[in-house]
Amino acid sequence: MQLTAKKLEINKLTTMKLTTLTMTLLTLFCVQTFGQTLSDLTANAQEATDKLEAIYDLDVFQYFNLYDYDTELKQAVFKKTEDYQTKLAELKSAKAEMSRDDSLL
Repeated sequence: MQLTAKKLEINKLTTMKLTTLTMTLLTLFCVQTFGQTLSDLTANAQEATDKLEAIYDLDVFQYFNLYDYDTELKQAVFKKTEDYQTKLAELKSAKAEMSRDDSLL
């Protein structure tokens, strides 16, 4: 009978340790996952804000991430191309749609 009581106590102690370990790991996983998710949400919100600002300002360079046109001269030359006119028309269309949707303004 004493042997069974010791086994029961050892099993109880082992179960408590496993439960504690499992809860600790689960907590760490949730904190890490939440932190990454929050970081992703913040980055996505900033990107969306940048896109909306670029549409509102009709900034083709910012909206389409055209970083190669980093001087006024390069931008002036690009503005004379058909590609720029196409991209600008796309932004104008997006801006018109934004103005129809009051929640975006």
